[in-house]
Amino acid sequence: MTAAANQWVIGSEGVGPIRLGGAVPQALLTADLDQHYVARYIADGQPFEGYRFEDPPLTVAIAGGPFARFSEKEAVDKVDPSRFRAAAGKQTRAGAKVQMIIVHGAGPATAAGIGVGSDLAALRTAYPDIKLHSVPETFGNDEAVARSPTLKNVHFVFRSRKAAEAGDKILRIDLWRD
Repeated sequence: MTAAANQWVIGSEGVGPIRLGGAVPQALLTADLDQHYVARYIADGQPFEGYRFEDPPLTVAIAGGPFARFSEKEAVDKVDPSRFRAAAGKQTRAGAKVQMIIVHGAGPATAAGIGVGSDLAALRTAYPDIKLHSVPETFGNDEAVARSPTLKNVHFVFRSRKAAEAGDKILRIDLWRD
């Protein structure tokens, strides 16, 4: 990636060239794509798979990948996700759809300048219609989300509601279609 990738704008339909429901863009389909593959179960045992990048700092989740379709009767904690890496890469290069985008580091920001590391006060200034809600934990250490009708599909994630109100920073920004 380039420094410009960290300047990508977060909007209601995506981040930079990455679009919800679209194919993973060519800019991310590098020769080492398979090395970025991640797969795990989250929340109440929901399969999650995609690609985690550091430049820009985001994860792109794909819909209907091989891990999501996995159905062997095997204990969840004994599944080795790396065994799905090659099949997921092939499916992604063939046009697998982006299901979710997770911004997990500084760089990409909304048009109003809000990104990972911003606080609730800045978020409220940029988006006066923002609402903060407690939610069940998903990826760990994430129990509050702030949403604005101005930015449909964008979820600003905090450690907890209390922490957000006390000035804690945004942990990550999740995009998915509601």
